[in-house]
Amino acid sequence: MDRIEALKYRAGATAKLAFYAAHYGLSRATSAPFDRPGEAPFSSDKPKPDLARMRQAYMAAFNQDMAHIDAGLYLAPLAKTELAQTRKSLAYLRDVKAIDQRRLAKNGVEVREEGLGEGFPAYFRQNFHWQSGGWLTPESADLYDFQVETIFTGSAGAMRRATALALLAKSLKGLDQRTTTCVELACGPGQLAREVMRNFPRLRLTALDMSPPYAAAAAKALTPYRRATAISGAAEATPFETESVDRVLCVYLFHELPPKIRKAVVAEAARILKPGGILVLADALQTGDDPNLDRLLDAFPVGFHEPFFTSYLTTDMKALFEAEGFDFIEGAQAFLTKGWMFQKRIG
Repeated sequence: MDRIEALKYRAGATAKLAFYAAHYGLSRATSAPFDRPGEAPFSSDKPKPDLARMRQAYMAAFNQDMAHIDAGLYLAPLAKTELAQTRKSLAYLRDVKAIDQRRLAKNGVEVREEGLGEGFPAYFRQNFHWQSGGWLTPESADLYDFQVETIFTGSAGAMRRATALALLAKSLKGLDQRTTTCVELACGPGQLAREVMRNFPRLRLTALDMSPPYAAAAAKALTPYRRATAISGAAEATPFETESVDRVLCVYLFHELPPKIRKAVVAEAARILKPGGILVLADALQTGDDPNLDRLLDAFPVGFHEPFFTSYLTTDMKALFEAEGFDFIEGAQAFLTKGWMFQKRIG
């Protein structure tokens, strides 16, 4: 990356920080205090984060992202794609009041009262992040990326790239992408899937999400890429043939799953991957990965309705995958996100 491109990247990162930090600040200012009235204040045995160190970790994610781009591992994000999110600002701010009312009422399963998600597993039929519609409406799918970027003050895309996309890119070096198949589990509205195809357009990618509206949004995001498709389905029971897939990609799913389903997803990934195939996983940090951020991790499930997050924080992910026939190859970490690369054992 030359000096001009580096300056453009840094300017874009600074603008994202300002834009999403402003939305985060507005949402906090127009919402009730973090501690619900009448309840004991949030407590954790972890120390309060050092803000200077937290800012350093935040900026390090962008530095890692820029270093990967500079090394040619993947392309820089498109400015027009980033700017397209700004149109959702008013819709996001309008939804803040409803989210806060839901949080104060502890109504994390309003989608069931609304009759949404009939026939889907109970663990999925929730208002994760207290968001309207859970993951079960087109409106939710349209706002999801904006909400996530706001939670992480503009760093979500950089974290995904510096962990998941970087590890996937490394795993694809030297391969003929035309004969390589990749499945993304829990693709959401398709932001990462689009980045994968923009970087590896000859790859044959199928993005899968349990939510039909989210899968539809992903399909729309992938429209320019004829070798990519998006379908609706469960990560623990996919429609793919046994040992038919070369790469499996999965981002921000495991902390949303109950322990039993986590194990089922790993077993399913082992089933569909070819021997020697690679699984790339990225998810939230876990306790101890960055002790300065541990208190934030403890607070996250309280503030954002993440019913399975606490159990995830202490799950031994390497042991979980190794028990299903995977070997750990390489890891990555960027601010509040960590990544793993696993290989399915041969024989």
